[in-house]
Amino acid sequence: MRTFCHRFEPGPEVDLIEVSHNGYAAIEEPVFHRRRVLWFKPGVWLVDDLLTGVGSHTYDLSFNFAPRPLTVDGEAPHAFRYQGERVRVRLLPLLNEGLQARALKGSLAPKGGWVSYGYGVKVPAPQVIYTRTGPLPARFVTAVIWEGRGEVQVEDGEGELGLGLAVRSGAKSWRLTLGGPAQDWALDWA
Repeated sequence: MRTFCHRFEPGPEVDLIEVSHNGYAAIEEPVFHRRRVLWFKPGVWLVDDLLTGVGSHTYDLSFNFAPRPLTVDGEAPHAFRYQGERVRVRLLPLLNEGLQARALKGSLAPKGGWVSYGYGVKVPAPQVIYTRTGPLPARFVTAVIWEGRGEVQVEDGEGELGLGLAVRSGAKSWRLTLGGPAQDWALDWA
């Protein structure tokens, strides 16, 4: 497996990193995973996972947390809140069509929700798994919001592969358009 860094652009108000890997290139119907993360300082991260390739698949996207409380957020579908030692974050999926969510903690069947801090030692820890089944291309867009420091709202959708967002982080606001597989981010100051 090879990992590629396509872009890394740190900035005073927004950081961007774009990476991919070819870990599923050898399967019968290959899948390629490209992840773009935008950090709107000081408190909003947007994680854009784009899957391309051949065929129809079941996709699992996992978010792993340290052993602290994780609760269901009843304000939005499939959202969760995590209480860290010094920070509380909201995990908010923005493309919910066909999406299923589950949280595991110390589970043996299905296996998940564990962290190991040393050989032979495992500790239960919360894990959120988002699942979707369907043809490629497929996309997951997830906001990780530091509570009290920002918010994200969906303004318009162009199906599963395009999305318009309003992002507020601190005192700043942006409009963001995510295009399809061959398109880039479009970011405007609001």
